[in-house]
Amino acid sequence: MSFFAPFDAAPSLREPALDVVLRRVGEGDVEALVEIEGQVRGTEAQSLRDGFSRKLSKGNSAIFVAEYASILGYSEVAWLSDDGGQAPEGYYLVGCTVPSKWRRRGIGRLLTQIRLEWIAERSPKALYFANAQNLASLAMHQEFGFTEVARGPRFQRTEFTGGEGILLQTPLPNPNFLPSYPTE
Repeated sequence: MSFFAPFDAAPSLREPALDVVLRRVGEGDVEALVEIEGQVRGTEAQSLRDGFSRKLSKGNSAIFVAEYASILGYSEVAWLSDDGGQAPEGYYLVGCTVPSKWRRRGIGRLLTQIRLEWIAERSPKALYFANAQNLASLAMHQEFGFTEVARGPRFQRTEFTGGEGILLQTPLPNPNFLPSYPTE
């Protein structure tokens, strides 16, 4: 089972975007995030609860959600230290999870945009890495001005299925995105 969204380069095939609200996560959202992770990856619930609670207590990271009556997806950003020369320290986009029934509606794009705005208040660049097989994610991030920095089997303690990951970065503020979404 692949956790990656199927790549479809034809934007005309996307379903209409939903009128979602984006906001930072609070403790009361943890169960919804656990449910989404369970749907997408089948991860064990208690370890997820503990992990989300730890992340919420860190000042150098953030989790955002997209809502439309309920939480449709979430994304994370975190400061990661230098990993011994493989990838530099900095603010990384470290995950965007949207269940398959909500994909192709612009939710991942909106969650990426709000994370870049959050990073832009703290840093002159944003970093991101992905499996080289995750074509949908790589194409979307290129729309935000991300360019390849390096390729390797591992970045920031993440080893890649198929053996190759790609490290990318984009300067901030970046003219490739403008705020255009509702927030709380």
